[in-house]
Amino acid sequence: MLKKKKTLSFPHHTLLADEVRGSVRIIDGLDYDRAAPQVVQSLRRRDISRLLFIHGTFAGDDVSGLFRQISHLSPTWSSRLKQLTKKGVDTVAGESGNFAPSYVDTCNQFLASGSSDPATRNITADLFSWSGENHHLGRLHAALKLLRRLQKDTTTASEKERVLILAHSHGGNVLAILSHLITLDRTKREKFLRHLATASSMGLVVHDGDERTTIRQILQQCDAIPDFDCVTLGTPLRYRWSAEFRGKIIHVINHRVMDNANPYRCFLPIHRFAHQGEFLGDLIQQIGVGGSDFPPSIFTPNERRMEAKLARLFEPTVKRKDYIRKLKVGRRESSDGTTLLLDYVQVDPANANRLLGHGIYTAESLLPLHLAVASTEINRD
Repeated sequence: MLKKKKTLSFPHHTLLADEVRGSVRIIDGLDYDRAAPQVVQSLRRRDISRLLFIHGTFAGDDVSGLFRQISHLSPTWSSRLKQLTKKGVDTVAGESGNFAPSYVDTCNQFLASGSSDPATRNITADLFSWSGENHHLGRLHAALKLLRRLQKDTTTASEKERVLILAHSHGGNVLAILSHLITLDRTKREKFLRHLATASSMGLVVHDGDERTTIRQILQQCDAIPDFDCVTLGTPLRYRWSAEFRGKIIHVINHRVMDNANPYRCFLPIHRFAHQGEFLGDLIQQIGVGGSDFPPSIFTPNERRMEAKLARLFEPTVKRKDYIRKLKVGRRESSDGTTLLLDYVQVDPANANRLLGHGIYTAESLLPLHLAVASTEINRD
């Protein structure tokens, strides 16, 4: 009897009763020292020399995926259109659910103010932008683009640096995909490439500006990247992280305890615990679970075929009919890393419910708090 050949797949959150529960704590944002010298000292204790901020869905430079199609004809025009689009998003969205350039400027000023030793190089911060598409293909493309970015940054650095990456919303799921890409052994890497090749040859090339790099070239240089730790902000439970990833994984979520018997659970408005106008924490983090993706454009049949293949790769058991069941679960914590639940009403009551509780993480006024939480928790044993 012939054995069925095993297909490649990555673990994902099922939100079933028997799924592995992760480490979770309720924290008080007022307990963290937000002073710049203490934050910088804590980051240096972990050998962090660079910070990278990643936005989430719909805050990117190519939400429709159209410019990716244009890149195959003219990478230069595609790059210009993406820059104009992201500039428009930054102007309209500002700091509400979006890491604007001013956010990074403020961060660099904060880090510089906390560095008292002129002989020590300052810790610096930068942005990473991706399409912001709400599907597997968009997030995979972002993970590959980020991997290439880390490779190029390493080759221009004078020494191998450790990086702290802070990602909002589905930007955290981009990092989860990245954790698998950098830990693939040779056999799985070949399976992964074959998986993509059978869907569409267009998926085997990543354009970044005028640079054209094949996915094989990117994956073959996974060792040429700095070590990094990850802090996600309001990331929906979609992809599991690679068990072989050695960096720290911290998840921060806007949460309000609604029931002392179930302190970690989110109760959506369909439950009796919610009242009109009441703060419920981050609802988008719940809404973004498996089954909430948008399909690629009907005008890109190759990408739609690729998306179907990637769905079987990243979330093989996800069915749209299970979506309401997942919402009722109300689970906050990831199975991987440590999840920290923070009631933002304590620290910013006026904006805690911005964008249904999902837009508070990127507020410039809370930058010192998020850096304090990140720097403290990545050093915790």
